[in-house]
Amino acid sequence: MKLPTQWQAIDRRIWEEELEGFLPKRIFDAHAHIFKPEHCLQTPKDLPPRPDWSDKEVNLSFLREYFGVLLPEREIHWLLMGFPFVRCDFDRLNAFVAAEASKDLLSAPLMVVHPQMHSKEAAAMVEKHSFVGFKPYRWYSVTGDVVECSITDMLPESLIEVANDKHLLITLHLSKRAGIANKDNIKTLRRLSRRYPHVQWILAHCARSFNPWFLEKAVERIRDLPNVWYDTSAVCDSGVFDILLRNISWKRILYGSDALPGSGERGKYIAFAYGWALLREDNHRFDLSHCDPRMTFILYEELRALCRAAFNAGLTRAQIEDIFYNNAIQLLETQKAK
Repeated sequence: MKLPTQWQAIDRRIWEEELEGFLPKRIFDAHAHIFKPEHCLQTPKDLPPRPDWSDKEVNLSFLREYFGVLLPEREIHWLLMGFPFVRCDFDRLNAFVAAEASKDLLSAPLMVVHPQMHSKEAAAMVEKHSFVGFKPYRWYSVTGDVVECSITDMLPESLIEVANDKHLLITLHLSKRAGIANKDNIKTLRRLSRRYPHVQWILAHCARSFNPWFLEKAVERIRDLPNVWYDTSAVCDSGVFDILLRNISWKRILYGSDALPGSGERGKYIAFAYGWALLREDNHRFDLSHCDPRMTFILYEELRALCRAAFNAGLTRAQIEDIFYNNAIQLLETQKAK
């Protein structure tokens, strides 16, 4: 992974003209990954292959340097979670995340969990390392289907019971091609939200809505759930944020970057029909001679989209500061108090 050690001219222009005046001075990033290379046990035969950026230790110090470039002159704290490698040394990864989080009083750790993890083991790890929540992922589905698995295929209710008993957060990256628009996902989320009222669910990537259509089709069915939150990580479509701000209180929206590696790459998540994809400088054949072909950081595209939506919704400065800092801090303080 390469550290973005300097802006290009296009980055500086976007920062100075669009983002510097929008971003609050204090930021809490509710979706950040850290890891060491040895936590990834994947081999070249694995699908997907071992990430080519996983050969560098990404720790709290690295995050500070990284975001010191991307978001200069900002005080940043993080909800830290390990990267969910397909083959993963869970014990060492989770211990590392907890140790790094302990270096910053305002940052907090999530534990990467998998279905084979016993509930007693999970509870003991929470107590030992002061985890504030769980991070499941679709790679670990008991069905082996990482595309169409259900929520409980990757996160068994035995672990949700632990989270409920201990008033934990769960950062959930939904599966299924239709994501949050899938009827089974909606039904399961509603059931789990009500059955386990002490769990605070953070739906990653605005409920995995990189395309506005998904959230548009689901929001009426999930807007009433009081213990469901939405992180903004890697979403680059202002239409998604427009839907959130029209239907969900800004108090339940948490800024997140999806670091690392995505936030510092150049490109943008683009929506089409019922899908989306990551457009990068090196994965297209477009003739861009008609325009400025340069790309900026994915994080900047996320922030530009959020800025436009905030303007369209008429958010006050205080409401913007809630999304970027206060909401997450208050959520963590409430969780820790219980």
